[in-house]
Amino acid sequence: MAANVSAGNIHAFYLAGQVYRGQDSWSSGLTFRANPFKHLSWSSGVSKIIKPERCGCYSRGGVYAIKESSKTCTSIRASSTKYYDFTVIGSGVAGLRYALEVAKQGTVAVITKDEPHESNTNYAQGGVSAVLCPLDSVESHMQDTMVAGAHLCDEETVRVVCTEGPERIHELIAMGASFDHGEDGNLHLAREGGHSHRRIVHAADMTGREIERALLEAVLNDPNISVFKHHFAIDLLTSQDGLNTVCHGVDTLNIKTDEVVRFISKVTLLASGGAGHIYPSTTNPLVATGDGMAMAHRAQAVISNMEFVQFHPTALADEGLPIKPQIARENAFLITEAVRGDGGILYNLGMERFMPVYDERAELAPRDVVARSIDDQLKQRNEKYVLLDISHKPRDKILAHFPNIASECLKHGLHITRQPIPVVPAAHYMCGGVRAGLQGETNV
Repeated sequence: MAANVSAGNIHAFYLAGQVYRGQDSWSSGLTFRANPFKHLSWSSGVSKIIKPERCGCYSRGGVYAIKESSKTCTSIRASSTKYYDFTVIGSGVAGLRYALEVAKQGTVAVITKDEPHESNTNYAQGGVSAVLCPLDSVESHMQDTMVAGAHLCDEETVRVVCTEGPERIHELIAMGASFDHGEDGNLHLAREGGHSHRRIVHAADMTGREIERALLEAVLNDPNISVFKHHFAIDLLTSQDGLNTVCHGVDTLNIKTDEVVRFISKVTLLASGGAGHIYPSTTNPLVATGDGMAMAHRAQAVISNMEFVQFHPTALADEGLPIKPQIARENAFLITEAVRGDGGILYNLGMERFMPVYDERAELAPRDVVARSIDDQLKQRNEKYVLLDISHKPRDKILAHFPNIASECLKHGLHITRQPIPVVPAAHYMCGGVRAGLQGETNV
């Protein structure tokens, strides 16, 4: 199923600041009800990296810390402490969209540990689902979503996401995102697994890259937003307000200079993505190592549903390519679900079509069903991959809809207009994480 993230989930971040507590005013820094540095702490899990201690006393010139390995004093200088109204950790679609919204209300720091565009968003191919066809309905989209989620989804959240999807699409277009249009001049809508209607808005097979480009361009042109690349988030800065844990910002490591940089803000937004790289094979870029979830857990935020990890059914199986990559990939190359939505058929290596045996929806079943079916075939037949064939479709249509996939496969001697694509499931999407409400609020 195409990601609904650009629909209601983005909206859910807009008002995240409502639930953050502890600051009374903001002028040339922060004024707290009590001195926050008296009890300011990294959570215990970070002690193996750098542990804050009271070395003498706190002064405005620096907060001193003892590096446990050497017991020598390291200071975070005043020049290394930055004050913003909002701090955003992560530069994917959620973080950038939130930054653009709250920049209307104050200054924003966007922190990312790599280049700003290097996010899961940038690697998304298929598209974004929204009800834009007159024959479609919000109720139908909701039903498809609930069924694909085995009725474990929160129904109110699903309703918000499906209802607000069209508005979010038009917002992205207003921000400069360019999506494919059909011959009638309307947005071209593709179909993907789990969907009963065509509702996938896309930019060829590089939708995430186009959304990331448009949002990042808007962020870089906003005078209220500062982007700090190559800043690795170490831990959240918290204090206790009675029984409540209050977040005041985050400490980061500039991985180019080895300088610890502290960000203090009224609101801290975690938009740091998943943890695909805990698995041997994932479609996620190297930045997806679960840092945000780990920091949130150490800060006593509630983490839930971590057992739900979506495996994309069709990542490119390099060992099935005519010309294999000379260097192992850092992440698996995704073959978008839209290939199956456009009529792609799955075969085992005996050229037997197998999906109708597992599900009446065949190749258009939800991702988890297709991934499990492929896994079963591989185990039954002791094979390493299956084949996804789109070559029976018109050549021009294939190249127009899937130029990125065609180009990548051609590098390795495979012509997708004439040959099937070797594919295998790979870890793709973390369904769990920090528990948050519809306004993005957490228990911290």
